[in-house]
Amino acid sequence: MIDTIRLEIKNIAPIVLQRIKLQLDSHLILENKSGVVLSEITRGSLRGSWDSRISVQVRDYEYVTMQTAHTKKVGILTVIDAHNSISRPVRVTVPEFLVVEFSLPKWFEGINFINSSMVEDLRRLHYFKIWFDALLGVMTPPLSDWILKRIDIAYCFDLKNYLHILRYVQTFRNLDFPRRKKPQFYQDSFFCAGSTTTIKGYAKETEFKAHDYRRLYQYTRDKDFADAVLEMTKGLFRFEVEFKSRKIESLSVIKIADLLNVNWGDEMKKEMYKLIKGGKSGKVFKYTEVLERLKSANIKGSGISVESCSAIWGTIVLEGDKYAKKQYGKMKVSRALKIFESLGITTLGLIKETKISPVLTEVNLISYDVQNGDDLRNKYNALIKKAA
Repeated sequence: MIDTIRLEIKNIAPIVLQRIKLQLDSHLILENKSGVVLSEITRGSLRGSWDSRISVQVRDYEYVTMQTAHTKKVGILTVIDAHNSISRPVRVTVPEFLVVEFSLPKWFEGINFINSSMVEDLRRLHYFKIWFDALLGVMTPPLSDWILKRIDIAYCFDLKNYLHILRYVQTFRNLDFPRRKKPQFYQDSFFCAGSTTTIKGYAKETEFKAHDYRRLYQYTRDKDFADAVLEMTKGLFRFEVEFKSRKIESLSVIKIADLLNVNWGDEMKKEMYKLIKGGKSGKVFKYTEVLERLKSANIKGSGISVESCSAIWGTIVLEGDKYAKKQYGKMKVSRALKIFESLGITTLGLIKETKISPVLTEVNLISYDVQNGDDLRNKYNALIKKAA
């Protein structure tokens, strides 16, 4: 499901933008499908992905990437040194446009732990545009022309209880993270920032207590309702991948009209695979299968034998990359890793004993079930009717 989304709305008449500016000074609005949860509009930036407010800003600048070229001498010629050229963002003045950023499910339902489909989310975006235009008394360009600059894709998984969540997070602590910096780990969550995506996993109950429980109670003045919603979050573990503008552009998604051209669930899985170096689905991770695949492939030209490759694989699986490089040398291990990648061999293989059943040999994303969105939504709607 879509959670936080950042959109740019361009080609708006100056008089319309001026009208929007005048109305952004103070807006605290009751608007939600249930009529229970309030949405607060702010002119500033959101404080984090947990922020339930709607950020609306009028901007007259954007950042473009400029390349500073360095040159080098090649004989009598002076050529551009591509390796030492520097790309940096430069702020430039542009015609004014609108930036809108908010959590789509929190705006629509007041909470963000009920899974939904992309088709449902697009319908909600359509409702948001109608509401937004009516609220500010303006007519913005068609939703299909709104430009996508950030999208958070998230799913909640039912791990049944908090103990399972703690044990599951522990499995991540035992993995190597060669393609990114090692995630920041907390008791029941982890966070891994990257230049194009950011990956998070956390116990929804803990996050809900910290950010949403008080908000629900303040707006409803109904402790029983807030406690009942909190109870629904128990045992839920949430995976969230934030796709930044550079990644979105690489997927050829520019506007909302392009949103369905990408399978965001698959893209989320790919990012998780990259994180834990598990690779694509179908990779082998048992020693007998690894040995068979190495023998069936012609790797003699690589300068490394089948025996050496299998030994390196076993060392990486049991002791990790760093130990293997000390034992066999960086060059040899790097060469072996390329062979493993080309032959569909994962070095995730075994994970240290953690006394938990869902070990990550595949990221699907967890061996537990995806939380049933319809069941949870029915429970939530029943609570709303009772509170009303």
